[in-house]
Amino acid sequence: MLNAMRFGKLDKVSIQAFQSLSRSVEYDDGIGPTQLYPTRSEVDTANKRKLASLPGDGIQYPATDTPGRDSNDNLVSFEQMGRLLERLVAQQVIHLKVGAQVMLIKNMVQGQLVNGSVGQVVRFSTSEEAMRTATPIATEEGLKGGLSTKSELPANYDNSQWPVVRFTCGREMLCVPTDFTVDNADGGIEARRRQVSRLTFA
Repeated sequence: MLNAMRFGKLDKVSIQAFQSLSRSVEYDDGIGPTQLYPTRSEVDTANKRKLASLPGDGIQYPATDTPGRDSNDNLVSFEQMGRLLERLVAQQVIHLKVGAQVMLIKNMVQGQLVNGSVGQVVRFSTSEEAMRTATPIATEEGLKGGLSTKSELPANYDNSQWPVVRFTCGREMLCVPTDFTVDNADGGIEARRRQVSRLTFA
């Protein structure tokens, strides 16, 4: 049956067998199954539909995009930068609400919070609030915990509201902006996108 489906040559019996598996998926942790789509536009449409079904306005996070230099040490144009950054999983704008299902796109804690880990936005918080409530903060240097002093807060994040995500393993993490880069042939940065760390819709 699976080989027939791969080649698009399903008979009526196989079609009926697949259709008999259609059912409502029940889950009690608030995390639905991850859906796969062949194109980015279909993914965006599905994400917008899910987001619209959630109450409230949520918060939009526009990325900060910066051109770098190519392997000949020439400054990359904004047009070239745009084309390069299209390759990234990190989106140019992320719109999140409480209840939105999201997925990590960078590793955080080996074996627990890794690329592909799924969670749900449970609230929005500042870095300072996260420190007071012992909510780990996902920074470039790794997780920072609630016992750190204010001087150790991630720079420039003190008064901004960022998503706190509860993952299926039970851990919560405040997700602040981080860098996603496209490198040139010599390993230098050709383009950079700074976006809410490690998150995309799931």
